[in-house]
Amino acid sequence: MKRSKHFSSHRTECPCCGFDNVRAELLVGLEELRKLSGYPIDLGSGTRCPTQNKLKDGSPGSYHMKGKAADVSSRKYKPKDLAKLAEQVEVFSKGGIGIYPSHIHVDIGERVARWNG
Repeated sequence: MKRSKHFSSHRTECPCCGFDNVRAELLVGLEELRKLSGYPIDLGSGTRCPTQNKLKDGSPGSYHMKGKAADVSSRKYKPKDLAKLAEQVEVFSKGGIGIYPSHIHVDIGERVARWNG
């Protein structure tokens, strides 16, 4: 099922059980990030159930479990460059952006948070 123009539920749902509570605001931000990049972005981790969150070493209150976070990557941009683009997306600039070796984490959390690794 299409969740937005470029993202379907098989990319946003939990890989182990199909749980999917992705927020519309997150999808709007992901679409805007894709548009800014001018290139497709890969959604690696969207919604997680508690079991999947433990497998990914996620925090107990992870935004992934609340449908407010995604891990994304691009074949065109290195994570640090993709993070710079994410800063230009309003919902992510007010939330979290984390840089990892192979991807970035973006969220629509209630506070600004930035981290590396």
